[in-house]
Amino acid sequence: MLGGKIKLLISGAAALDAKIEEKYRALGLNLVQGYGLTETSPVVAVGTNRYHKVGTIGKTLPSVEVKLEDKNQEGIGELLVKGPNIMLEYFEDRKATKEAIKDGWFHTGDLAKVDEEGYITICGRKKSVIVLKNGKNIFPEEMENLVNKIEGVSESFIFGKQQSEDENDIKINVKIVLDKEVIKQVYKVEKEEEIREIMAKQIKEINQTMPRYKAIRGVILTEEPLIKTTTNKIKRQENLAMILKNKE
Repeated sequence: MLGGKIKLLISGAAALDAKIEEKYRALGLNLVQGYGLTETSPVVAVGTNRYHKVGTIGKTLPSVEVKLEDKNQEGIGELLVKGPNIMLEYFEDRKATKEAIKDGWFHTGDLAKVDEEGYITICGRKKSVIVLKNGKNIFPEEMENLVNKIEGVSESFIFGKQQSEDENDIKINVKIVLDKEVIKQVYKVEKEEEIREIMAKQIKEINQTMPRYKAIRGVILTEEPLIKTTTNKIKRQENLAMILKNKE
């Protein structure tokens, strides 16, 4: 069906669901993930026909080095990259360059872990991490992937909400963008209260699959799309500011 000559399919730009990757491979299509940034010209790591592991971005390219900074108990830390592919500098911006490149290592701003075989898994953006009172880290992208699998959910935004005067007393909440047409077709409901009950049930099922500290405690439902960049990435600070403004 695909011509018979495709040797490799590479997915990039955003994390790929491991189940989708597995399904492609089960069909005999070698689908792998790759990772990089404009500042790294642009590839850091990628899976190949020979070296691949589902859920990872593969191993680094030849001559490219990576290491993790400030690793936590789970072995997750900021991904730093070094090699001839790293940019010289940001144009006419010495301050940004000094912040990004230290001792020859480029700070990606992405959190990752590396296994014993050298396969890299991206966990989320460093600046997006939600730190709970117990010191546990929540990676919004990971949880949003779960919520987005709910039928009738177009997209979602995980955020931390302060529960008391203690600024460290944070609970996980989610803003869900609904597709009312899909909800009507799948669940046969239209009333707001019925939709809210269905979504609450779906979130409860997700909560049962994860540790209690990760549980989603509050839900906001809307049909308004999230604020995103031109490359379709969620603008987290802007979306959080809008939520807080609407609560006032």
